[in-house]
Amino acid sequence: MKSFPLTNCPRCGEKKLVVTPLALNCLSRRDNKTYICTRCGTEEALNDYSNTWNDVHDWVSPPPSIVALQ
Repeated sequence: MKSFPLTNCPRCGEKKLVVTPLALNCLSRRDNKTYICTRCGTEEALNDYSNTWNDVHDWVSPPPSIVALQ
């Protein structure tokens, strides 16, 4: 399998977010604009299913577009 360069996930801060192609990452359900790592995407899906949302201010690096929604 081809390896892609990684960058930090804005949600958890771990270096797991694939730089390109973006199709390998998850689109955050919080703003539908920010890409997050697969583990965080799964966690958001499970939080939505159970109606438990995490606060975007708990993200390691919340994007301005999400903070503006608060």
